[in-house]
Amino acid sequence: MSGGSPTLTDYFAGAMLANGTVWIWSQLLYYFPNPALQLLSFAIYVLGAMASSYLVSKRASHGHLITGLKTAGVSWLFSILFIIAYVQNPSLGLAIVLLVCFAIGGFGGSYLALRSILKAGRAEKEASKGAEESLK
Repeated sequence: MSGGSPTLTDYFAGAMLANGTVWIWSQLLYYFPNPALQLLSFAIYVLGAMASSYLVSKRASHGHLITGLKTAGVSWLFSILFIIAYVQNPSLGLAIVLLVCFAIGGFGGSYLALRSILKAGRAEKEASKGAEESLK
């Protein structure tokens, strides 16, 4: 953990990770069109956003939820740029789905990051307490 706030580079890296997941999945669906796989799309989008939000939020010393939602917002903005640049017929529906999935993933990833940080702090306190008791 860096001990401060994530940098702009951290947010951009998180956005690229979340969008990389989306675009790799989209390519997979293009080559293997299957309705069952298409149903998994929402979960894949949320998991991609959750992973990037988790990693960026782990770098924050405070404001984990805001950090996760900022990561989701930057990820969504990147996805809009990619949609406009590369998709022949941009879809407002896809943009809205990505916004919702990224927001859910941003919230979930920041929650998991905060939970793991608190758990590590609690374990550290218990370890130091045990060391003090063993010295007595």
